[in-house]
Amino acid sequence: MKSPVNHPMSVPKHPLRVGWVLPQQRPADLLVLLQNQTQYIQSIETNLNQLTVENARLKSLEIENERLKHALLHHQRMRFGTKSEAFNTPQQDLFAKTGQPMKPTCSNSLNTSPNKPAPKHPKAKRPRAGRQALPAHLTRIDVRREPASCTCGDCGRALTLIRDEVVEKLDVIPAQFHVMRHIYPQMACRAVKR
Repeated sequence: MKSPVNHPMSVPKHPLRVGWVLPQQRPADLLVLLQNQTQYIQSIETNLNQLTVENARLKSLEIENERLKHALLHHQRMRFGTKSEAFNTPQQDLFAKTGQPMKPTCSNSLNTSPNKPAPKHPKAKRPRAGRQALPAHLTRIDVRREPASCTCGDCGRALTLIRDEVVEKLDVIPAQFHVMRHIYPQMACRAVKR
């Protein structure tokens, strides 16, 4: 591929050769030629400096890339590599072939058939899902929260207690634990049906 002749970065085919005599040129032309050659040399030095900086940056990126590859391989070996499970001597004895067939150790083992399911053991009771009740040994302080009005908002009659809603919250006094029981009475009017 040929480079354009007037391109600023193009290299002349024969920059001033040693011993090359220019035919009848004026000193001003020589000065311009010398300035052009100086600019050309400076641009080459600038490009060389830029290439050196980019080369150093590329080298540091390659080093960082290699370091990260080694770290990734290390983590992969830690996560997916062979485990520390070893096939030890007692385990090998389990699979050792002795020349004799195994004899049953119990007479009941002869009477069992392979189709019978194994006896079911009662399952242990699982703890209740969700938040568990606060321990019973903690002292409980009852705080009764009465409604602002005990009269029906529709008819004006007195409200009847349906039940108490108890909300237990763990409260901490420094070096002492107790349970605050907030009791919210649920009230309703017998006359108004909703």
